[in-house]
Amino acid sequence: MLEDVIERGVHVLFVGINPDPHSFLVGKFYAGRSNHFWFCLNSTDLVWTHVGPSDSARMAKDFGVGFTNLCSRPTHTAAELTAEEKETGARLLKRKIRYYRPSVVCFLSIDAYKVFSGAKDFSLGLQPDPIYKWSDRQFDFTVAFVTPNSSAKVVAYQ
Repeated sequence: MLEDVIERGVHVLFVGINPDPHSFLVGKFYAGRSNHFWFCLNSTDLVWTHVGPSDSARMAKDFGVGFTNLCSRPTHTAAELTAEEKETGARLLKRKIRYYRPSVVCFLSIDAYKVFSGAKDFSLGLQPDPIYKWSDRQFDFTVAFVTPNSSAKVVAYQ
């Protein structure tokens, strides 16, 4: 089983569409050998030491980086998910964002962001409007950042 890794106030919450069977089996996010997520994360300033799938459970506490998925059911491809599963997952994700209040929600799936936001026309990267604002104070909001899926199966953006 793949449990969410999240704490209140994480800096970045990474949201995948759903886990691949291997990640689900071993209980670690983006554990598939061909997934580029950890390579990409290690190329950022979000972490200050090399991390990998075995570090999944400590990422929220040690780095302020959380993980969840729009849908919890593992599949080989996201096309196996039903519209109902995705819509239910979007509603649950909205509740998680309201409760945990991450600064940034990084959607690691264009489809996950489409379902979550209802947007049909948007660009990759930082989205112009906050997805949640919990007070009138200047920085009390959550923004969305959209990237393509990090799976090697998604070759259109590589």
